Parts: sequence; structure tokens; C-alpha cells
Amino acid sequence: LKGTNNNRPNIKKHINVDGLNVFYWNTQSITNKLDYISVLTNDVNADVVCVVEHWLSSQELSVVNIPGYYLVSSYCRPKHGLHGGSAIFVKENIIVNQPIDLSNIVLQNIFEASCIFIPELNAFCISLYLTSGFSRSNFDIFLNRLYDLLSAIFSFKNNANIIFAADFNVDFLTPSKDLEDILNLFYSFGLY
Repeated sequence: LKGTNNNRPNIKKHINVDGLNVFYWNTQSITNKLDYISVLTNDVNADVVCVVEHWLSSQELSVVNIPGYYLVSSYCRPKHGLHGGSAIFVKENIIVNQPIDLSNIVLQNIFEASCIFIPELNAFCISLYLTSGFSRSNFDIFLNRLYDLLSAIFSFKNNANIIFAADFNVDFLTPSKDLEDILNLFYSFGLY
């Protein structure tokens, strides 16, 4: 888990974890950035592309084409035009298990997540989005959902690597109650 200032718009991140290149972007609409994503993922030789705020319906997202990648897992808001969403695309030569079913955990505007498991690397990859401008009660719901997700992962495979590609909308460089709560939750699962 690496600290970043997620308050800046359109942050693009690339991280290498045990040989797995993960590319993350809060796209704020993926449709007008597909050419750019194709160039960037090729430049960094990304194995996994995690996107939040794609702003698409399930039907629209299913036809998004990033050359050399396929859509594995996604969350789309039920009503089109409401922004948000998360998605994970994987390079065509990488084998993943079926996407992890998060239907009992995701919640529009609060916990918008996609999750995959890559057996060869014993790794979960999670694309996660929390809407900015949240209330404290919504943040508590977010933390509970994050706890549920981590509990499900650890009950499935307790020694796996976990990669978060997330927009928590919390500044990880400035101490705050929200940051403390997220970090304490991660620490409680031995993630640090």
C-alpha cells in the first residue's frame, strides 16, 4: 500500500508488484481516453489495467476495447449518466480465476469495486472507488464494506498478496481521522 495524494484529478499510477505491472487511472470518463490508455499501458507494459470513474453502463463497458486486454471484472452504476464505476482489464496472456462476486458488498457512491484473483501470482487485485464529498456516516459504511471485502479475501485465501488500485478520496499525506481509520483497518488484517 503506497500513500498518494488522491485529491488531485486524473492521477495515473503505475506500480510493479512481484513482477506484475498494474496501471491505475481515475479516468473521469474512459470513452474519450481510450487512445491515451492504449499508449500508456503499452509504454509501461501493464499486465493489469484498473480504472475507476469510467462513467459507463455495463453494456457500454462490455464493448470498450483496449488492444491486448480483456475486461474481467467491473462495477457500473445502475442508472447511466451517474458517473462512477470501476473496472479491471487484464492482458490477454494472463489467466485469472472468475471475477470475485462483490454483489453483496458494492454500494453505489460509497463502495464501487471490482476484484480479480491471479492464481499464478497468488494475488488479488482490487479496483476501488469512494465518491468524494462523502459524509462521516457514508465513510463508516465504506469502512464496513472494506472490512467485509478483506474478510472475504482472507477466508478464501489468507496468504495471498493484495493489490489495491483505489481512489479513497482521502489524502494519504495529511494525518486525519479518515486516514487513521483506513490504515487501522489495513493494519488489523496485517496489511502495511
